[in-house]
Amino acid sequence: MKSMNDLNKTILASHRTLSDCNVRFLSYLLTNREYLERSHYQAILEYQYPRRNYNTQPWPIFINKQVKEKLAISALKVQRLITSIPEMIFSYNLKKMSEYYEIPLDCLRSSIEGIDTNFFRRGLGRGDFILSQNGEMKCVEFNLAPNVAGWWKDRLEMEYLKIPAIKGFMHLNGIKHNPSYFFETLFSYVISVYLKCSGSQNGDINLVITASNLENVSSGLNDLVKIYQTVLCKFAPDIKGRLFISLPTALVLEKNALKLDGTHIQILIDTDSNDHGMSWFALAKKGGLELYNGPVTELMCNKLNLALLSEYQESELFTKEESYDIASHIPWTRKTIRAITQYCGRKIELQDFALNCREQLVLKHATKLGGADVYIGAHTPANVWNQKVYTAFVQRTWVLQERVHSQKFYCQYGDNGYAPHDAIWGLFVFGNVYGGAWVRVAPLDTLDGVINGTRGAEQSIVIEIDE
Repeated sequence: MKSMNDLNKTILASHRTLSDCNVRFLSYLLTNREYLERSHYQAILEYQYPRRNYNTQPWPIFINKQVKEKLAISALKVQRLITSIPEMIFSYNLKKMSEYYEIPLDCLRSSIEGIDTNFFRRGLGRGDFILSQNGEMKCVEFNLAPNVAGWWKDRLEMEYLKIPAIKGFMHLNGIKHNPSYFFETLFSYVISVYLKCSGSQNGDINLVITASNLENVSSGLNDLVKIYQTVLCKFAPDIKGRLFISLPTALVLEKNALKLDGTHIQILIDTDSNDHGMSWFALAKKGGLELYNGPVTELMCNKLNLALLSEYQESELFTKEESYDIASHIPWTRKTIRAITQYCGRKIELQDFALNCREQLVLKHATKLGGADVYIGAHTPANVWNQKVYTAFVQRTWVLQERVHSQKFYCQYGDNGYAPHDAIWGLFVFGNVYGGAWVRVAPLDTLDGVINGTRGAEQSIVIEIDE
């Protein structure tokens, strides 16, 4: 039976970097061997929280306040860089944007014309980061969309804290847990923006979150209604308002107002608008609705945004501080076009480089989500990789990215054990406000290297503690 002395020192150092509590937790588990058994965590493995689509990793990851601040700074800096792209790089020249993103001009015009950088920066979303082996948080994907997974992580976090192994460890060590309050933070943010933009403390503030399948969220609705009322009272005790979760088809426009069963809606978080989004977007541009995120979602989720930041990193478009932030948080990324570019200070022909340096690269479709059309070169046979590279350079809607190697962490594995895992950190942003984190993990060299819930990765909770 292994003890702490048998564990890899480099991996333990990665745990300790996040919080020394992680190392003590491993020691506690190895001392109490029954806590290595997966069956001990059955309550959270089977817990049916809203929108459960992923496998659950039984062990949490602990972070201290300093690490939380590092995660928050990383997420907010990348969000600000990405939302600056239409203005900073393109000066809102829609023709140039259409050519670069390979999006028809009419579609682009209808989705962003009439808005400014402030509208982009208000958006809700989640960046996917890797804690690299040199300690930098590298953003490998950023989805400024409100329908990303992980919104219900607080409810799962509460279930983790009930598990005897976790509860006992925290009690024994006198560890104080600092909840992330995801929805409290979200509602505080959208209400504060509305009050600032409206300049009024009068009238109702009704919020709708659209959902394509109400069954996915029905079990959490009562909790959200209570949270919204509590937050609204704190911000504006004299203002009334309600939270609704609704099918998009139930919302109607009446006399320049958005209504749900006759109730005037002031704030809309559009997670699934489909064909309805353009009319809501038009109303938002007139000032009749506070809309998150609307038709701009497609552009703000495009992985070509990372390619633009990477390629223009050393240009005069960015300040020295911004260039440093790009170098720190954005891995080398390029759009798949036949071109001469720079890599590590030397000139390369991009397609030849892609074909000859497979093992250090990742190939991704620019607009697909959920781990679809992501190929890690080191996990892809050469003949398949070459075929995908040729396809990518013909279609021009893919990105080539330098592979970032994750620091390793011990996570529960199998019926009764543990193993080193790679991790992707999902960092949430609400405009200029950090919304917390969750982590997806996978054992080393599994899932073709793609750490995504739809590909079989497990989600874990990030527990912030006082240390």
